[in-house]
Amino acid sequence: MSRLFVEIDNILEDRDDLTNEFVANSLGIKEVTLRSIRRGERNFTFYKLLKLSQIIDPSNPCAKINEWCLIFESTDCIKNSFEFAFATKNTKLLGELLAIHENSHGIVKECYSIYSIIFQALTKEIEYSQMIDELCKLKNIKDEPLLIVLNIYKLIRDLDNSKFGLAIDAGNDIAEKIKKISKGNLFYKECLTIRISEVLARIHLYFNNLEMARYYSWKVINADANPKTTSDAYYILGYSYLMNDEEMCFHYLNKSKEYIEKTEFDFLVEIPKYNLDLARFFLRQELSENADNSLQMANDFRQGLLSYEDIKEVIENNGDNDLIKYCEGIREGSISNLYKAYRELIAEANFYCASIIVKELLLAGENSEFVKSLESLKFNQNKGDVLFEEISSFSFGNCVGCRSGNAG
Repeated sequence: MSRLFVEIDNILEDRDDLTNEFVANSLGIKEVTLRSIRRGERNFTFYKLLKLSQIIDPSNPCAKINEWCLIFESTDCIKNSFEFAFATKNTKLLGELLAIHENSHGIVKECYSIYSIIFQALTKEIEYSQMIDELCKLKNIKDEPLLIVLNIYKLIRDLDNSKFGLAIDAGNDIAEKIKKISKGNLFYKECLTIRISEVLARIHLYFNNLEMARYYSWKVINADANPKTTSDAYYILGYSYLMNDEEMCFHYLNKSKEYIEKTEFDFLVEIPKYNLDLARFFLRQELSENADNSLQMANDFRQGLLSYEDIKEVIENNGDNDLIKYCEGIREGSISNLYKAYRELIAEANFYCASIIVKELLLAGENSEFVKSLESLKFNQNKGDVLFEEISSFSFGNCVGCRSGNAG
């Protein structure tokens, strides 16, 4: 019997409150199954071990599951422990797992190849873009869930390179593969669901499919895996209300800022601050006193205080393509420039930013019924959306103690 199961059996034997009946009912299994596990004849899945850690120590379940992650012997549990460390952004645990399994073989070696690269990005040894490039170069990954991880990163790379055309269909294809993963691999399945939901929320926002952007954002928020992921989902949710409900927009953007502040990393706080001011900029509201210089200059440009040549280099260095296209569109107060920016955004399949340009056309007096109809134009995909079952928040919700608050 493994060290892990000896420890679990000893805990259950020593605690009068942890009867076979109580533990089995809490785990959703039969008593005969639990007795078989305690004899070493069967194994707990990682998902059940997560729940067992909460039964044993409900006040601090992560201390126990973190300890167990370091002594797992089964390939399935080791693979899940890597994803658990990533999902909760626990770089300490992830680093320890990498040290333990550096010279592994088979699927565990495949895990090491993937998560060692991710670890370098989480600890800021490499840039996020470099992490994507390195992951996309990996060969000889054969495990299906790990291949799905790589395919998600490849989809992110395409989005970062503005290759939106087939993004929804590609994302839905990945989602369908995730849905087919067996219940015996439930924890990893739920982690992949969160990963692809993050990406699909972003894709649907680009395509102005606002209801679906909200649907996938709530999937991520309700899972509550870590503050950074939740913050990103609130950002998408906030911007989905930018054009039709300013109050909801700023409510969710402020929630995004609140969650980033939980990470205790000052450099991350600048991201939701920028997102708040960008929303104020698009809505023609007053910027915050410490707004990003590119937004302040873009605002002065819109008010006629600066020329496009004065701000061009600054906004291009900022790297926000939506801001660049917007400023190009309002350049010289020309209706033709607005239409040009709109056409270019539609050609890039950025229907969301195109709707912002339509608002500027309406403000400029182009208020025909045809132009008004363009404001709600969205991308029509070839396939139907993939809907997921609810993610069991207990997988992450009680693990605040293991969240190191790292970016990634």
